[in-house]
Amino acid sequence: ATDAEADIWLTAISTSIHRPTKPMILALKPLLTGPSSRKAYLTVSSLINNFCTLNEGCDSDGDIQTIIRTFTEQLRYNCRQESSDDHENVLMALKALGNTGHAQSAVPTLQRCAANTELPMELRVAALQSFRRMACLADTTELFNLLSNIENDAELRIHAYLVLMTCPNSVTLDRVLRLLEAEEVNQVGSFIWTHLTNLQETSNPHKQQNQSHLGKRTTEEDI
Repeated sequence: ATDAEADIWLTAISTSIHRPTKPMILALKPLLTGPSSRKAYLTVSSLINNFCTLNEGCDSDGDIQTIIRTFTEQLRYNCRQESSDDHENVLMALKALGNTGHAQSAVPTLQRCAANTELPMELRVAALQSFRRMACLADTTELFNLLSNIENDAELRIHAYLVLMTCPNSVTLDRVLRLLEAEEVNQVGSFIWTHLTNLQETSNPHKQQNQSHLGKRTTEEDI
């Protein structure tokens, strides 16, 4: 099959198979090192997400984690690029890790990528977007470092904030509110203020605890 035919086939798989089995995913593993590997990364990672949604224990499943390590290895230590092809390879690997939703083992690498000032902003933001489906982080120090550093690009800081707010606790909310009080960059401050305002007004029952905490804080001091 030509590369174009392989791409069409991979697209069809990712959009039509909603209940993949592990043997099905493993059968596609050889494609991760072939000429259509970039497309295969997105297809296989989407199938992993579907599989893990239906089956518990993916974070300790050796077969699944081996594939996730294949994605992570493309990032090296901190997504550093050594050739002209590296940009697209790294970008596809970051998107694949984000697709899986079960790449906790890659968290230290993703944080180093986001903090790597030598990378194009697209890759640093993509590293943060890779957290979108993951479980809550136990240690948010690096994310707060990215958010609080006013020398960082506003887009990067906003994405760091959004990762922090995927599952905030009272400590996170307090730190964000303190940061907002002293924020010097209008784009970042306006985004956070609007986001927190919307959070206060939401009817989502899963966010009621945060809503209550924000309400308590903001009766004492105006955001």
